[in-house]
Amino acid sequence: MKRVDEEPTPEAIDIALTQDPHHRKREIEDFLKMLIAVEPPYTFVIDAPWGSGKTFFVKQVARVLQMANPTLDPDLETLNATLGETATELPATPCLPIYFNAWEEDHFDNPILPILASIANAVGEESVKEGKDFGKGIINVLEAAASLIGYSGDINGAIDKFSGADFLARYKEEKELRGKIDELIKNNLPEVANRAVIFIDELDRCRPEFAIKVLEQTKNLFQQENIVVVYSTDITQLGHSLQGVYGPKFEGRKYLERFYDKRLELDSIKPADYLLYKGVSANNGYTQSYINITNELLSNKQASLRTCNRLADPIKKQLDYIDTHQEFCGNGRARLFPNLCLLPALNILAYYEPLT
Repeated sequence: MKRVDEEPTPEAIDIALTQDPHHRKREIEDFLKMLIAVEPPYTFVIDAPWGSGKTFFVKQVARVLQMANPTLDPDLETLNATLGETATELPATPCLPIYFNAWEEDHFDNPILPILASIANAVGEESVKEGKDFGKGIINVLEAAASLIGYSGDINGAIDKFSGADFLARYKEEKELRGKIDELIKNNLPEVANRAVIFIDELDRCRPEFAIKVLEQTKNLFQQENIVVVYSTDITQLGHSLQGVYGPKFEGRKYLERFYDKRLELDSIKPADYLLYKGVSANNGYTQSYINITNELLSNKQASLRTCNRLADPIKKQLDYIDTHQEFCGNGRARLFPNLCLLPALNILAYYEPLT
């Protein structure tokens, strides 16, 4: 049995780029143009409610940047087929995409360690093993961090060879750590990219104290002229979480404005199109009526990607029921109403208001 929610695996991201089941191609193209047009340091926030596909969105953007960078994992053929004109603009400004899932790392007291490890992971173990300048620069900053974070693979072993000073003791002073990061970005980043784009995802799901540290650390340490930071979060939910720390009168949304330059809202998905992609389709006029009512109710609720994923299987089962019990679906209104009108309404109600 598979998980209900679709996981943003590398394979799923590639499929999403080519098939565009979330209808985000235009938004992805527009955002890519912004990323290469802004003058860093610059910070975006991608704002959307839980379950709206924010992680899929930022991972698709990161994958495109990776494919467009000749020093990383270039795939211009797929890129051109996927994005067309926008794809031709990206190689001129190669970016290093760095993805950091804050929620997965909020068991740490200090977020800077896993963030720096994400930078090492984004560059790749080959850069470290071959002794390239950027790899050496990471080792200079990240010495002993990999063992603390628990990264597996060759990059972990490569960095472990450079043991010596304790990371926390050596970089206890924030100014010294900032200086090391500045040196790494200024002197070594041009080896692999014109600018780095740091995607910080799932902030709204973190412990509030950790989320605040992430915001403060990235604001203080990543203000270089070739760094763009992208937060992916639900601003409203994150603001409510901060009230749990600072009190109910604390204006969380106002406070968060100091950490970003531009806020972008993701468009709502189209439930009808996404459910069709998930294999929810009508076999006859009866089931089409059921689907039409279901889609209208979900659109009215502005259903999220997560909602559609969770409802896809129950909807399919109910469609199968209607198909195999057509004796109950005669032409009379009294027979049509329960299955084709009442059943989809109760199905949606059961999801949104189970107690009712």
